[in-house]
Amino acid sequence: MAFTTLATLLNQIQRKPAWQNYHRYSAIVTHWKTVVPAKFASKTRPMGIRRQILWVGTESAAIAQHLTLQRYTILKPLNRLLDEPLNDIHFSSVYWTVNPPQTNLENQQFPSSPLFEIEDIKRCNATPEEAFQGWAEIIRQRSHQFPLCPLCQSPLLPLEEKRWSMCGYCHSCQISENSVGV
Repeated sequence: MAFTTLATLLNQIQRKPAWQNYHRYSAIVTHWKTVVPAKFASKTRPMGIRRQILWVGTESAAIAQHLTLQRYTILKPLNRLLDEPLNDIHFSSVYWTVNPPQTNLENQQFPSSPLFEIEDIKRCNATPEEAFQGWAEIIRQRSHQFPLCPLCQSPLLPLEEKRWSMCGYCHSCQISENSVGV
C-alpha cells in the first residue's frame, strides 16, 4: 500500500460535491470587501448561504436597512465573481452576535436570539409544561456564562453590556424615568 501526500488527499476531498458550498462561501468572503461599500466592510460579515440567498450579519439595524436598499448593486458585481450566482442578499443585525460563520445553512434554523435555537425547543416536544421546563433549563445553562446586570442581577448579553453596561430592561426603565421628568 502506497502512501499519498496530505496535499493530494486534501485536493481529492475538496473536489467532492459536498465541498461546493464551502468553495462558494469562501469565494464570497474573499471578494466581500471589494463589492460592499468600503465604510461597511468591517461592519458586515457574510454568515452563510441558504437557498441561493446570502445571509449577512451587520453591526447595527441601521446598517442592515441601508445595505438592504443597496443589495442589488452589491449582488451584481458579486455574482460576476461567482460560478453559481446568488438570488438575493439578506442583511440583519441579529446574526452579528451569532458565533462564527457557517458555510452550509440548508438544514439549519437561524436563532431568534443568541441564547437559544429552535432545535433546542423541538427536543422538548412532550407537553407544553415539559417544553417550557426544558426551554427554561436551556436558558439557565447558556446564560450562566454571561456577566450579571449591575442593577437587577439578571444575565447580561454581551451586546447589552457593550452598549449600555446594563440589561435592556434596566436601560429602558432608565430611559422612561428620564423622559418623565422632561
